[in-house]
Amino acid sequence: MKLSSTILVAGLFSGLALGAASSADAATMSMTFNGLGPNKTLKMNYNAGRSFNQNANGGWQNYSAGRMKWTSAGKSVTTYCTQIAETISGGQTVNYTIAPLASVPDPNPGPMGEIRAQLVQDLYARNYATVKSSNDSKLNAAFQLAIWEITHENIAAVDAAAAADQLNVGVGALAVNLNNTTTAQVAAIAMNMINNLGLNGFLEFGNVVGLTDPFAQDQLIVVPIPMPVALAGIGLLGALGLRRRLK
Repeated sequence: MKLSSTILVAGLFSGLALGAASSADAATMSMTFNGLGPNKTLKMNYNAGRSFNQNANGGWQNYSAGRMKWTSAGKSVTTYCTQIAETISGGQTVNYTIAPLASVPDPNPGPMGEIRAQLVQDLYARNYATVKSSNDSKLNAAFQLAIWEITHENIAAVDAAAAADQLNVGVGALAVNLNNTTTAQVAAIAMNMINNLGLNGFLEFGNVVGLTDPFAQDQLIVVPIPMPVALAGIGLLGALGLRRRLK
């Protein structure tokens, strides 16, 4: 008897609103956005054409950075945004497609790829538990800012260590206004997180996956099991591996 991806994934993700997508190789998660918090408003400038070491000259805009709160199948869900160019509105329901970390954000500024995904995993491994358990608005905003820096900066590197050296929230494609007191305080916390990336080796955190939609902000969500196992449950690692696990 053939087991559907809907049954497998529903068990793996502890009852969250997951189901089979139109493709046999994808699963979806229906989520309703309830708002931000804890969060801070940051003065930022994003220009995809700037190199990682160029300064931003004015043009600051307000960006709300912090924990994003959702409801999925009656359960509270937390995410952090990985895409600043697209938006999400309070009360909006999105039928997100679950995606490997390296494939978000999509389409803008484009999938982060394996090197950035390694940085994001290390960031989560070192900071997520502390950030998630804290109601400190600056800490949550800093974690979000670090994610944006990793996913949006124009880094040019052949490995994660070299990429981490090019991350700086004060300059580059994504830059914050360090003359604004609140923004500068959040930036200092974010840079502490960034400067610790790769310390004594890059840590793995296979529980963070992407949520993608072409018309809504892509998100990062932590699931109860490592991503390779989760993706196997929805057919992304191939039928052979799935059959072996089900024996």
